[in-house]
Amino acid sequence: MSCRAHTIALAAVYRRSVCLVHSLSVAGLLLFCSVIAQANNSCNINDPLINFATHAVSGIGGTGITAQDSGIGGTGINDGGMGGTGTEEESIGTIKNTINDSGIGGTGIIGTITGFSSICVNHVEIQYDSDTPISINGRLSTISGLTVGQVIAVQADELDGVFIARNIAVNNTIAGPISDLKPEARQMRVLGQTIKIGQLPDDGSLSNLKTDHWVQVSGLRLADGTIVATHIESIPPAAEVTINGYVNHVDSSGFEINGTRIDYDVKSLSAELTQGSEVRIEGNWDGAYLKAQYIEIEPTRQSLGNVEHLIIEGYIHALSDNELNLNNWIVTLTPNIQMEAGNTSSGLRLNQRIQVSGRVDENQRVIAERIKVMKYESPYHPQESNGKNQIDDSETSKIGNLEDNQEVKPVQENEDDSIKDAGQDTDQGQSSGIPIEILILAVIIISALVLVLILLTQSCANRKRI
Repeated sequence: MSCRAHTIALAAVYRRSVCLVHSLSVAGLLLFCSVIAQANNSCNINDPLINFATHAVSGIGGTGITAQDSGIGGTGINDGGMGGTGTEEESIGTIKNTINDSGIGGTGIIGTITGFSSICVNHVEIQYDSDTPISINGRLSTISGLTVGQVIAVQADELDGVFIARNIAVNNTIAGPISDLKPEARQMRVLGQTIKIGQLPDDGSLSNLKTDHWVQVSGLRLADGTIVATHIESIPPAAEVTINGYVNHVDSSGFEINGTRIDYDVKSLSAELTQGSEVRIEGNWDGAYLKAQYIEIEPTRQSLGNVEHLIIEGYIHALSDNELNLNNWIVTLTPNIQMEAGNTSSGLRLNQRIQVSGRVDENQRVIAERIKVMKYESPYHPQESNGKNQIDDSETSKIGNLEDNQEVKPVQENEDDSIKDAGQDTDQGQSSGIPIEILILAVIIISALVLVLILLTQSCANRKRI
């Protein structure tokens, strides 16, 4: 082979090598970008369980939180009818749209805090800053009052795929003395309400709970009103107890919340109280009845306002072919609902834990766009509170006696047959190892180097034959 031919051959090898490396580099860059894009939502993998804001101020605000918030007056959910239409046939409930028009638009997010990249609510990342309004049981608080396991209601705006919180509202499901404790059954009763404690990572934490000790509990309710605890903490005895739930009976002398009798003249309320209404009560407990001193009707809806979209986590309370009741929200099931592979809307069942994303219509019904079945594994671990909640003692504060929270006891969800979902949540169960995209990128780069070496070896062999 002549020198000129050999030069041409080497140039051809070089061009092929450069072209190959360039192509593989582009592919690798695309994969790398996908890794970075995935990393932008830090709530997807291994959420930090610590609220770092608690270390910036004195104390950790370890209050328990429910899927409810502050706000007086509001809406009721009746037995008959669908979404304010007045239709009585085969309905799950009616929502009377009497919500305050302030704060129209945006997205409402209701769910359990799973981490603190910003705030991770069931792996939905929500950004906030020091000016974001935060309330606990209707009282002003700070970000240090939030902890993993609490259930919160957030009004947020979405900007380029990122949720920015307008306000964050928390509320305890229940706060009061333990009247009955059954460690072997992992349940207790507070104010006549049954609470499923679940399997704690450290069973020694359960031994700290005693009959007549005061606790405040955050959790989600099953269809029968049972509270599945997501966060439990010990508190000092207070002058008033708190309960948040759904009305299941109303008469002239009062009403019941999931079986607990409330003494109150319902005619004195500014808004109609009907069966199915969500209410938060503060008052005096005599062991059998709760004498109400303060009542909020539909606190969750009042805190969210008229949002246009909703992301909500909870247990299915009622179910029909084309709608379901999820934490007091009526959800319409449409044929084009997006669900994970292997799941269908026809496979949903009572007391199944799900997350629904959808549009809120003019009747406050959620038109479901996506449903995620929560194959749930609790990320919560026992932790200790080292101080007091950062609470504003203004005139608008309603519960000045639940301020000193001494011990935080987040718990895992009970895995009873009535509430257990098969498997583990794929979002929460992801490995902390090397992402698959990185491995693929490494394989591509190594393959490119091997091919270049092969081409150069062939070129050298051709040169020796000359």
